[in-house]
Amino acid sequence: MSGTACAWLGGHGWAEAVSTLHSPRWHRVASLRPSLTAPLQVRRQLLRGERWMVLSDGVAGRSVRLDGRAYAIAARLDGQTPLQQLWDWQLAQPADPVTQDELIALLAQLHEAGLVTFDRRADFEVLLPHREQAARARSRGTLLAWRLRLADPSALLHQLRGLPPLLFSRGALALWLVAVLCLLVLALQHAPALWAHGQQWLATPRFVLLASVLYGPIKLVHELAHALAVRRFGGSVRACGVTLMLLLPVPWVDASAASAFARRRERIVVSAAGMMAELALAALALPLWLWLEPGLLRDALFATLVICGVSTLLFNANPLQRLDGYYLLSDALSLPNLAPRSRSWWTDQLLRRLLRVPSVEPMPVARGEAPWLAAYAPLAWLTGVGIAALAVLWLGQIALPLGLLSGALLGWQLVLRPAVRLLSQLRRVALAQAGTAQRWRHLALGGAVALVLLLALPLPQRTLVQGVVWPTEQAQVRAEEAGFVQALLAQDGQALLPGDPVLQLANPQLQAQFERQSARVAALQTELARAQPGSGTGAGDAHAELGAALAERERIEERVAALPPVLTPRSLDRVPSHRPGAARRGRT
Repeated sequence: MSGTACAWLGGHGWAEAVSTLHSPRWHRVASLRPSLTAPLQVRRQLLRGERWMVLSDGVAGRSVRLDGRAYAIAARLDGQTPLQQLWDWQLAQPADPVTQDELIALLAQLHEAGLVTFDRRADFEVLLPHREQAARARSRGTLLAWRLRLADPSALLHQLRGLPPLLFSRGALALWLVAVLCLLVLALQHAPALWAHGQQWLATPRFVLLASVLYGPIKLVHELAHALAVRRFGGSVRACGVTLMLLLPVPWVDASAASAFARRRERIVVSAAGMMAELALAALALPLWLWLEPGLLRDALFATLVICGVSTLLFNANPLQRLDGYYLLSDALSLPNLAPRSRSWWTDQLLRRLLRVPSVEPMPVARGEAPWLAAYAPLAWLTGVGIAALAVLWLGQIALPLGLLSGALLGWQLVLRPAVRLLSQLRRVALAQAGTAQRWRHLALGGAVALVLLLALPLPQRTLVQGVVWPTEQAQVRAEEAGFVQALLAQDGQALLPGDPVLQLANPQLQAQFERQSARVAALQTELARAQPGSGTGAGDAHAELGAALAERERIEERVAALPPVLTPRSLDRVPSHRPGAARRGRT
């Protein structure tokens, strides 16, 4: 899903917004006669006790959400009244006046949405160069996701006009809830099998190939669900295309028309439609995967299950990513434009509290909104870095060059680029005023010194590598006699001293041999005692046989004595003998 509703408030998002009413750029726009494009729909929305007005173009599917002050000015853009006259009019109103910079930003926002025209060319690249650069960057996408617009899907959606009333009805919702409940029960019942299969198969080239082939069609169903939800509630979808995300084509549709819906429930349904479609596919894939025999179709079903289940929960449903979960959270909690406004809130705090720029006004915040603004931006950044790290590790397991390349790209996109952008913005505002320029230089110098010290000071290092540890001949633990392990006297990872017991062995067969040999010795002794004295050669043979039996019993007895317990090496000659079952205490 692509597209967001714009919101305009004094000082939102721009570090240049200051408390002075006048702007040095005002002479470039004072004589302009702007006019709203027709026809426009105006809808009222109530967010956190404040009334907002949404201007939307039903044909282009673009919309802008304005607060009361902004709408009072926008409603008077008739193409006849110069901006200077409009600004003079609002100065006479009892409400707080709009500054000239804020009025220029409002015009730029309406111009970016295609909702305003001018009697002559307005060069916003000169008036607000940073805003124009950001708008062009959003239209192109990021370094890892290039967005391409391909077509207008209105004709296809018109042919499917019978589906939205069926898919977005109470009966369909009940059926979907039953399917998802069955999916959850089956996933819990077969969790060990799913986990074992995933560990064995997720990092294989076969899974990567199947997932790459199936990802596009699954996301096409996802985006089609968004588009059908928009049409269900009377909106229009005028653009669709693909985003080249790491060179993988991912479809998108422009569902920004949903931001103009007056009912919050309708906006939430549009945001959740794609995730609901993917969970429905997962509910079909899991029972089929459990039923089918191993093969290509079963592997494709597992890839579908991972994409629709894990991908939906970790990415699309995650409100800390600018995906479906984010828009759902914004509409559910009445927090429009939460991500950019949270970044603006932190920029405002840095300007006013760190650099102490005197001319920056506090950012207007609605009731109960400040904790969300303070928490969202850092949590979203940490989540993005964590997900990127997991992706780099996964790609590194497949191919080391792929992992290194993705790590470099994601490091620039998520760490270095935002830091450079923030520092550039703070520097531009700080150097614009003499009182804060010196403070900025001191902070920059202190940060550079801290960075040099961090890189120069020797810090403990640890490297994790894979290898095989092969002990020396003397360090290997060997038993003097074969037997079965009866008890483990040392735990894995425990530190042992020379002579400490490791294993307790038992050999029932050897014990039986000892008992048989003892019985034979007893029999020979009895036979010799009964022999008549002076029997000559027979007595000599009996004595010889008894001596051999005693020697054999002694040898077996030594083998039995060697069973308990197996000791650590290089100490057998120094450790006293142990009775069977005895154990020495090792030092941990």
